[in-house]
Amino acid sequence: MKLWHKAYISSMYVQQEYRGKSVGKLLLNELIERAKALNEVEILLLDIVKNNVLAKSLYLSLGFQIYGTEKRAYKYKSQYFDLEFMCLQIK
Repeated sequence: MKLWHKAYISSMYVQQEYRGKSVGKLLLNELIERAKALNEVEILLLDIVKNNVLAKSLYLSLGFQIYGTEKRAYKYKSQYFDLEFMCLQIK
């Protein structure tokens, strides 16, 4: 009950052949509008691998803001990846 004002976007992905065609932006705009229709939801949250520049620029263009970073959040083989946490206030 204490977390009902938040919604989390998890694992957003657009297949290679649909990239550059605004599919991701259309999906996110629809998601944002549906979240706004839910009385309880006030904020949308997501996390993104810091070096994912294309996705980050999409989220920023829709009004998401970076509010924190987790260093070395993921490890694949011997390489570490930082996560950035983003939020969008919808109410």
